[in-house]
Amino acid sequence: MYVRLPDDDRVRKHFVISYRIVPMWISNIGTSQMEDAVARQRIERWQVEFADALYDYVFKGGAINPRATVEQLDEIDRTIRRAKEQAAVLGNLKGVVDSSWLDAKGRHVAAVALGIEPDIDPATRPLTVGEFLEGHGIKGATLRSMSTRFGKRLKALYREKYGTEPGTVDRFIDGALRPVACYNESHRDLFNQAWVAMLDTR
Repeated sequence: MYVRLPDDDRVRKHFVISYRIVPMWISNIGTSQMEDAVARQRIERWQVEFADALYDYVFKGGAINPRATVEQLDEIDRTIRRAKEQAAVLGNLKGVVDSSWLDAKGRHVAAVALGIEPDIDPATRPLTVGEFLEGHGIKGATLRSMSTRFGKRLKALYREKYGTEPGTVDRFIDGALRPVACYNESHRDLFNQAWVAMLDTR
């Protein structure tokens, strides 16, 4: 990668690596041919530490760096407490909101608490009318005026295909909590149909 480092007046080609994969990179360094004994011992010590951390993460539910600062531990504690509060809210919503929406949100909360990427089936990722329309360049006042008409057409297509009403979630709209139909990526074909139909009638 070509970058300009501090105290250098030229852009040069440098080997760079994302800090997220540094532990895995170090874990795969072969130390048998390293002549510097101090460096070899340091790398091997890190490799053992990384292996222990990965084991604790996979089999014990989490790993804490023994050298973590008070601030880092406090942030972990806040993250866990926030996740517990969110999980409690989601638990109370069972049977109230759409199950696929609840599943996606629950996986996201768990992933944040664990510091990992959410393990979510792409087909169950929530998809909103606003998000879809914005993806087609609709914004501002046009977005607000079009959302209602688009939503009605989308709901009709959903009823036609599934023979039932879509699930709902409560969202604040214009300062009031209102039930809103919820969809996910598996319904994108209905969104596309509604979009084409609206274009034909404009």
